[in-house]
Amino acid sequence: MQNTNSLTFNLDTALDHNIYSVQMVDECGNSYVSSSMLEVFLPHLVENPLPDTTFCLHEIEVINVEYNGHDYQWNTGEFGSYILPDYSGDYIVNYIENHTNCLMSDTINITLEDCIGNCVVLAPTGFSPDGNGANDIFRVVTSCNEGFDYYLFNVYNRWGELIFSTNDWRQGWDGTYKGRDAEIGIYTYYVEYTKSITSEKGSLKGNVTLIR
Repeated sequence: MQNTNSLTFNLDTALDHNIYSVQMVDECGNSYVSSSMLEVFLPHLVENPLPDTTFCLHEIEVINVEYNGHDYQWNTGEFGSYILPDYSGDYIVNYIENHTNCLMSDTINITLEDCIGNCVVLAPTGFSPDGNGANDIFRVVTSCNEGFDYYLFNVYNRWGELIFSTNDWRQGWDGTYKGRDAEIGIYTYYVEYTKSITSEKGSLKGNVTLIR
């Protein structure tokens, strides 16, 4: 113990939960004692960290962090526990943790993707409707999650006869015609569509081989 106007010591995790008493004497000789417990927190991970996320440009959602803290500040200059991303990259948030008063930081990588512009429509070159549960249906494959305002999918045999048609882009041909298994061979398909949201029109034509 020593007489001093300030109290300093080296931080050591072994000092955790120790109680320190300070005796103070004013100019009139009155004595006061103040006690406090020192609580030390080791470095630790962020609570409830958000995963890196990809958003479609037309479906961007607010990022809301729940880190049990306060005084949130983002590297974008914004304040608060939530942010609406407007570019692809790292979003860094600094904040004060409630139960430790420690300065914490977390980084969330956000990717904004042009899902509509990158959406593709294609069809496989063959299928085998043999009932084994794999590749039994011939259907168009698309990454256009927003769907289509107009869709037509036709399949023709080698004589140009229409043997399958649908307006539902989720449906496909099961390899039958008039209730019977269609012959093994090459068939022609034609797809015509209009994408939702963008109203972009497109078509696709090709051959598919039916095998069993």
